[in-house]
This record gives sequence, C-alpha cells and structure tokens, in this order.
Amino acid sequence: RADVHEPFRDVDIEMNRIWEKDTIGSSRLEHEVPYHIFCFAEDDWKLQADEAAEHSPNYISPPLPQRTSLSAAEILRDGIGLQTTLDDSPPSFTLLSIQDPTAFDTQIHVTFALNEAGTAYCRATRMDSGETFSDMPINRIMTANWSAAYDATPVIIVMDNLENVDPDLTVRDDEIAPLYQESQYDVYCWAVDDAKDSNGLDRPNYMTPSYIATDIASATSPQGGKTEGVWVA
Repeated sequence: RADVHEPFRDVDIEMNRIWEKDTIGSSRLEHEVPYHIFCFAEDDWKLQADEAAEHSPNYISPPLPQRTSLSAAEILRDGIGLQTTLDDSPPSFTLLSIQDPTAFDTQIHVTFALNEAGTAYCRATRMDSGETFSDMPINRIMTANWSAAYDATPVIIVMDNLENVDPDLTVRDDEIAPLYQESQYDVYCWAVDDAKDSNGLDRPNYMTPSYIATDIASATSPQGGKTEGVWVA
C-alpha cells in the first residue's frame, strides 16, 4: 500500500507476502513461482471535500471516496502479466560422491547433483601438502578448471591432475601435477546456479565459503562441499 496525495507521482510498492483465502492471515511469497498482480486505488475526494476551507450551506459529506472498478483492476492485471519471483537462494548438493579408494590409480571421479541447474567446480589437494580450507578461496577452486554443468541428471567430474591446465595457454612450469597412487587427497567442491532475472539475464547465486568448508557427512545428503582423505589406489 502507498498513500499518494498528489497526482502523477510515481511510487514503488514492495510486496513480499500474499493474502490468504480467509482474508485474515498472510504467507511469504515463494521463490520461482508465478503470481498475478491485482491493483486497486481510491481517490482523496472525501478527504479533500471534508477538509475544504469553506463549505456551502447545502454541503453533504461524501459517504466514500471514488474507487477503481474490478474490471479496471483486471485490465491492469492482464497488462502487467504473470510475474515470477526470482531465485535468491544458493544451490546445494543433493549428491556428492567420490569412490574411496578410487577405482583408478591416477584419477578421482566426483559424481554430483544439485537441487537446481548450475555448474560445480572441484579442486583436490594432497592431505600432506599443509593446505587447509583457509587456502581454498572460491577463485582457487575455480582455477583448478575441473567443472561440469548439471541439469536434472547426476554428472561426473574426472580429475587426473591437480589443475586442468592447457599447456598452450600458460607459461607456468608447474602445469603438470598428476594425482599420485597411494596418496590421500582432500577434495573441495563449490557450485553456482543458472538463475535469471526478470529480463532473462544471468543473476547467479553462489554457494557460501562456509558451505564449502563443511564436510559432506553423507554422500547422498551432503551437508557441505568438502570430502576428506580420498585414497588414490
């Protein structure tokens, strides 16, 4: 609701709840749900008339302000069209599984699924390297360049090197760092979703650093994105 006591002035009305059927309670709007928008207005005629500086001897106070009709509200609703609320929640893993010990002596296979469409990135680090989560900011996980897009079905990321580097695109001398047999690795995974804004432009949501630092606890119901001590057999 907005009180507008002058003509042709634009106002913004922010809505975050919907009136329930009993017309008493209300509930929060849900994300990624389409809604019809109904608008109603009434003028200040009664206020202006009653508060006039002078009244004629025959003045009778108006019983009600003048209001828009239901048909006018329906025309405006159709003109606005369905409005879908945005996705404002970060993605989460619904599956994050790594065979341990691995089936290959030079590879780590990460099988993952998300609660929505998005892309996951992973990085492995040797347990005896001294690296901890504090050494794993999001950009470091992304620059390992091990990633895959998810859309409805589980996806596998196959890592055979600490970083998936194209030697033709770097002058570094450490681009080859294979995974070694009979070694243990910690694997950190992070994801970003494919959310869009009302104009169809990218509006991604990101997993938080604290989520990445949390141990998965269960492969089929991950609590975070960290898998400790994976043996490369």
